[in-house]
Amino acid sequence: LAVSSGSSPLRCAEQWQKAGGELALGWFYGFLLDVLKLALGADEPRNLANRDVASAVSAAANRIPANRVTELLEAVNEARRLITTPVDERLLLEDILIRWNKVYVQ
Repeated sequence: LAVSSGSSPLRCAEQWQKAGGELALGWFYGFLLDVLKLALGADEPRNLANRDVASAVSAAANRIPANRVTELLEAVNEARRLITTPVDERLLLEDILIRWNKVYVQ
């Protein structure tokens, strides 16, 4: 799984859906928690849950204010709850990734 600022949110949602929406949202939630840790001043990247993408976490933490990361975490948490209901999984993933793209690109 990956999140890329250069990738279309719709294309990324397709990949996430193929990997499994619940799995993807769980991974993204952990990714955002790592971003928040760094945005709030954690100085030890080795303490991140997603050390394999530490450079992406660091880049996001340097670009996105902590309050916006918190908003995204809330949205992802709600999406994780909704994905177990009869909701259109693809639209849910697209919504999250469009939100991410708006915050990351701004």
